[in-house]
Amino acid sequence: MSTEVIADGEHFSKELLQFAWRMKSANRPCLVTDGSRALGMPPGRYQLGPSEDGSWIESNGKVGLGPIREGLPVTGLASTVVGFDTMIRNMKKFTAAPLEDVIRMASLTPAERAGIASETGSLEHGKLADMVVLDATLRVRSVHVSGRRA
Repeated sequence: MSTEVIADGEHFSKELLQFAWRMKSANRPCLVTDGSRALGMPPGRYQLGPSEDGSWIESNGKVGLGPIREGLPVTGLASTVVGFDTMIRNMKKFTAAPLEDVIRMASLTPAERAGIASETGSLEHGKLADMVVLDATLRVRSVHVSGRRA
């Protein structure tokens, strides 16, 4: 059994992130995102789902809250609004997981769980050469699709 983890600092507490890694090692937790149109945008209102009839959420710059309904309080988590690189940084910062475990949880483990590890998820001969290069602070330096810088 695997565990999908949104490590944006809002969906799961630091303690739950640490628990997921300790209990499952790096072979079962999958770092995932439920990002929306609000991802990377300043705080404000954003539409979630289809543009013709999607619901509206309120982003506070950390997480999307919603849905917004006239006269009712906004109480639920609706989406993350931070990039996947933030989730990698948070997983490293909030847990004792070594960097290689964090990167595995963001790449090979999800590919294995989705049944596509023979095509992607690690850098090996014959696999897609899709990758994100991070710097020493785990911020995106470059993105490569099919081996070409995007």
